[in-house]
Amino acid sequence: MTFSRSSGWISVSSLKGGVGCTTVCAGLAMAMARFGLRVLAVDWDTRQPSLHRLLGLRDDAIHTRRGAVDYLRDCMKPRNDGEPLDLARYVYESIPLPDGVTGTIDVMPAGALDRDYWKTVRDFSWDEFYAESGGYGAMEALRLETTDRYDVVLADVGTIREDAANVALLQLSDVAVMMFQADDTMMAATVNAVTQLRHHSGRMQWGRPILRCLLIPARIDRSSDRLRGWLYKSSIQTLLRQNDDGSDDIRTEAIEKNAIGLEPTLSIGETDVRSAEFASLGNLRDQLTGIATTILSGNGVLDHRVDDGENWD
Repeated sequence: MTFSRSSGWISVSSLKGGVGCTTVCAGLAMAMARFGLRVLAVDWDTRQPSLHRLLGLRDDAIHTRRGAVDYLRDCMKPRNDGEPLDLARYVYESIPLPDGVTGTIDVMPAGALDRDYWKTVRDFSWDEFYAESGGYGAMEALRLETTDRYDVVLADVGTIREDAANVALLQLSDVAVMMFQADDTMMAATVNAVTQLRHHSGRMQWGRPILRCLLIPARIDRSSDRLRGWLYKSSIQTLLRQNDDGSDDIRTEAIEKNAIGLEPTLSIGETDVRSAEFASLGNLRDQLTGIATTILSGNGVLDHRVDDGENWD
């Protein structure tokens, strides 16, 4: 399967936990590897790290290795050589994949999850990182190196209430996959958050194009005729109409198609997405393949500026 554009850095996030962001991120990495792509999976959810487990890396296997938190900590250390950090020190390269998968998945875990890890997470200051340690340059170096080395970077960034998630969404990300529990309250809150993210002054200041977004309702009754009616009556349509480019129906259909059902698929704990057990969840696997196709093709992704209709693609 071929696609017309590279998707760069893709962040999976939500307003609150429990909607399956980590499962979806790991599953998307597997789906894209099946498409033959070189994938980097990044655990940016530093306070609740678990992405590595869904990709077959046990906690005891990463105790002696570095990850995203170590990368940030090392960026803050004085260095005299002027050389960029070696990305390979923070990444597990080419985790084993099932037969027939032609792509690759490398993993940047959150870190070693030892006592030093949790102390670093607790004490880390993003304000200090940006103001005193060249944080902008460090994040740009990470973004450029990873998107140059890989076809796709998939990051589980946690909830957008966390500073780390906001850094990922505002500076690093090209696409945000925003998951939400399918009810009117969470829909309205998610639409508000997406609108703010897409037009945040920080992205403008950093020279980043408008954030492309894909909305994924979770835990919704896909068999009910009310799904389509709910989507057309909800505040999703307010957001879609802001684009005013004639693609409202395409994007609504993408949201409907990619909605994650009520089946117990997102309650599978930390099942390895490479396993036969996960593969047996046919509905979820098919849905993740569909979401991956939507992201990579761009068909159904919000990608226009509201005020002037400029297309950044």
